[in-house]
Amino acid sequence: MRHPFIILTGIYLLLLPVGCRSPEEPLAERYAELSLRMEQQLTREVSPMPLSWDDALARMMAQNLEIQRAYNGILEAREASQRVFLDLVPTVHVNARLTRQLTDLGNLGTNDLDFNVFSTLSIPGIIRLRLNHYVALLQEIRAGWAFELERRERTAQLYALFIRQRNLEQRARTLELSGLSQQGHSLRSIDPANPRPAELERRNRLWALQQERDQLGLVLARLLGDYTAVWIPQPASLPILYADAALPEPGDLKRVAVLWRELRAAELEGARMVELGAQLNYWPDLRMTIFGPPLFQRLGGESVNWDKDAVNLSLNASVNLDTQMRNAFRLRQIRRGNALKLDRLEQDSEELIRRLEEGLAAWRINRDELLLAETRHRLLLQSLATGSLDTANDRLESLLRIEEQLMRIRSEQAELETLFWRLDESRWTRKTFDQLLVEARQRAEPVSLH
Repeated sequence: MRHPFIILTGIYLLLLPVGCRSPEEPLAERYAELSLRMEQQLTREVSPMPLSWDDALARMMAQNLEIQRAYNGILEAREASQRVFLDLVPTVHVNARLTRQLTDLGNLGTNDLDFNVFSTLSIPGIIRLRLNHYVALLQEIRAGWAFELERRERTAQLYALFIRQRNLEQRARTLELSGLSQQGHSLRSIDPANPRPAELERRNRLWALQQERDQLGLVLARLLGDYTAVWIPQPASLPILYADAALPEPGDLKRVAVLWRELRAAELEGARMVELGAQLNYWPDLRMTIFGPPLFQRLGGESVNWDKDAVNLSLNASVNLDTQMRNAFRLRQIRRGNALKLDRLEQDSEELIRRLEEGLAAWRINRDELLLAETRHRLLLQSLATGSLDTANDRLESLLRIEEQLMRIRSEQAELETLFWRLDESRWTRKTFDQLLVEARQRAEPVSLH
């Protein structure tokens, strides 16, 4: 029976240098892995790919890292709530010991091995156990709401990128039109080797437009969690968020800021639980422990089995008298912090109402400005190709200024609409992450770039 001990000792001695080797070699291996992965990314073909709104939403839900991190928060909170009761499961420990003189290792036998298995059951105070379970359930609910908020925030961010793409396309069409307008008069006035200042300005604007497109593509790829293509958003596929009659009124509390209030309610309840936990330190604490002899024990070659008559029950009651006033000091700190938190939430609510009211008025003003600017834009486009070169250039400059105004108004309007959209409960269907992930993966199938 001595051979197994020799074999185990040899394996342990062989594995010991592996765990204690220098970090240079593992770092070199990780570096080689990353280099190979980057080389594969460099050789991968990346082609332009049109992206509709529904496809973008599906890809984002399936691959966005921030959304997945929010879902991990749900899993962690769920595991924490289960952990409360798993702490009631008896612990089991296995201990083995071998003692022998070094000069006598060749005579190892089974009697030289001491082995025991023992278990302990510890039950915390019932009140503290109930509090811990309540807090764990509260955190699980809050994690679900936080995930829903993350989903809405990322969806609104995606919508803003599509609006930005629409503005870029409009600007590109105007610059292309300006190039055609100048080409119509270029036979007598434009030297290709020495372009005029107007042509240089157009080229500079085209270069700035391309840079903005590249930046939008990177932001979009990161939001989608997908760099396998150069994604080109299709603004025509965007849903219409609101008509005038569909705008939510700030006073409609069944529709507006429901999720916002749910998260704040969870924050307040969590603060109350922290204060309650501090108050419980004044209560008597009762702990129960059940222990006994080892489940199995082998000492000096003799085996001992578990005996139910040797099981002991230990009850421990204690009261914290707080003579140093530490708990009282902490309780006062918690109450002051909770009072400030309540005041902050009150002010946040006032600010939110103000933003909604002002946003509603601003949206209506922007709608009228947008109608006027679009009318002027359409008239200038119709008259741009007529008249002399100087007149056409003057109209082109006016057109570009209106383009800037249109983009500003549309951006402001989209920002206001997404503000209402994030807070409008009637525009969202709440689903679990698992349901959303299944739907997203069904739609966001891998695309072929060839």
